[in-house]
Amino acid sequence: MKKLICILTLIAMLAGLAACKKDEPVPIEPEPDVFDWDTFELYTIFTDVYQNNNITIPYPQIDELLDVNLQANINLLIQAWALEILENYEDDYYNYLTLEMDYEVTRTSDNLMSAVFRGTAFAEGDAHPSHILYTVNVDTVVGVEVALVDVVTLNDEFVEIFKAHAVTATPDADSYIKENDNEFLLGKFRSADMFGGSDTFSYYTDDSIVICMAVPHAIGGYAEFELRYDDLGELLHEMRI
Repeated sequence: MKKLICILTLIAMLAGLAACKKDEPVPIEPEPDVFDWDTFELYTIFTDVYQNNNITIPYPQIDELLDVNLQANINLLIQAWALEILENYEDDYYNYLTLEMDYEVTRTSDNLMSAVFRGTAFAEGDAHPSHILYTVNVDTVVGVEVALVDVVTLNDEFVEIFKAHAVTATPDADSYIKENDNEFLLGKFRSADMFGGSDTFSYYTDDSIVICMAVPHAIGGYAEFELRYDDLGELLHEMRI
């Protein structure tokens, strides 16, 4: 009899324990983190500044690139392009020159960092300030500069597309540039973005190439012509941007 009572008591205890466990919430396993490649950045941008008397040139530098040697090389290249404007002046330029520059980073992709510099320069004896514009484009995979000739196939077809589709905010510059013949324009495009004296530059946005060309001071000094990637078809080397 005692044995039966013990068995019944044990069954009752087990039933009660099962009921308690049935009422307990079932723990939910957290979902594993999913990496969002759409928001991942290979590098970040910060500003460094060259300052000497009345000369101020801020310029971009990259940070957080996994390859620190590549990052250092890219930053030296950007700095060299940013300060190349000073090569146009005498060694003691800081005594007579007022130069105020600023920059805008227009594209950061896995392959390219593109920036445009705009500002004014005034040297003692000048009749008026000069409008300054230049760009820097760097391949962030191998750490070399990128010129217009690297991004598009430059031929007569490109010139015709440029004349038909490139837009500028300066109407006088539009007619001044586009009235030139193809040979003249091809020469300008092929020499664009060359370190040490080019007067034609390019920079890149998410949907367009912008080609910057010298024009007379009376119509602005420089004009920017925007040409959409979609207009270029197979002439565009997409892997470079």
